[in-house]
Amino acid sequence: MHNTHVVMFPGLGASYPNMVTRYLDAYPADAALLRTWSSWVQLDLGGAEPAQAKDIERQRQFEIHAMNLLWWRQRQQLGIPADAALCGHSLGYYAALVAAGVIDELSSFKLIDAAFSAGWNEFSDSPDELFVVTTTGHVDLDIQLRGLPVEVLSENASMQRVLCGRPGTLDKVRERLNGHLLGINRMPARVPFHSPRMAPVRLALQATITQLQLQPGALKAPLWSHISGRALTSGHEALALVPAQVDQAVRWSRLVDGLIQSGRYEFTEVGPSRVLTQLVRWISPDLDLNFVDHFRRSGPSTSTSPTAPRAHAPSSQAQPETAEVSA
Repeated sequence: MHNTHVVMFPGLGASYPNMVTRYLDAYPADAALLRTWSSWVQLDLGGAEPAQAKDIERQRQFEIHAMNLLWWRQRQQLGIPADAALCGHSLGYYAALVAAGVIDELSSFKLIDAAFSAGWNEFSDSPDELFVVTTTGHVDLDIQLRGLPVEVLSENASMQRVLCGRPGTLDKVRERLNGHLLGINRMPARVPFHSPRMAPVRLALQATITQLQLQPGALKAPLWSHISGRALTSGHEALALVPAQVDQAVRWSRLVDGLIQSGRYEFTEVGPSRVLTQLVRWISPDLDLNFVDHFRRSGPSTSTSPTAPRAHAPSSQAQPETAEVSA
């Protein structure tokens, strides 16, 4: 009988101010590792915001990934069941690949850099806006948004979508959903990962994998796709999803439903914040939910234990966490 546990890694929406500093306040021994990763990407992860727009967005991507990897190391010290299912939302998929033994940490940073650089080259001058729409209840957003000039980049839950549209589209969405909105927020990103328009980036990323001569390792744990919502069968299939995901929408509800149907009901978010925990609450409130990062709201902890508090189901009017979208 398999274990019931799921480990989830978040994407860009998990970012919050000073998250790296807060982590290092509690775990100063990891500063050396973070410096090594900073040297790989030639950016000061956790340092001051860069001057150039490209480096700002690039740094944000790397910091999320670094935090996912750091929290994964902390969680491993507490013990992870060998057959715990692993998954990641968008950018979080790279950390899931490392956790599953498909690629190493250095390769994960190289792939993220290649995906972002190709995306920036295509879309740095794009006027499009990326934004998260969250409704007050479980309305059919696909019907509500029909006819509007938007792309759905991520279907997070029945009450939340990550969208991309031209300037002014956000106001049209707000008008269409008048009376149903809990929140609508712009994403701090220019590159529309998961849009069909990212097809050139997909090709560039496939070429990078070939150039790096990456040979995927065998899966050390079950790894699930955030695109198809099913378990991946091999390291080769898992690595192939890296370029394949960049121009396909994230189907988070489909993934969570698939995990539940397979008998998984204990979900832990491993990474900064608790955005995926919120999404899973909306999809299935009865699941056993936990998160590891307890710094976002409480500030730096005086404890060095990574044990997470239990995440209780919020009221339907709770302010949503920022949602996910990234490479």
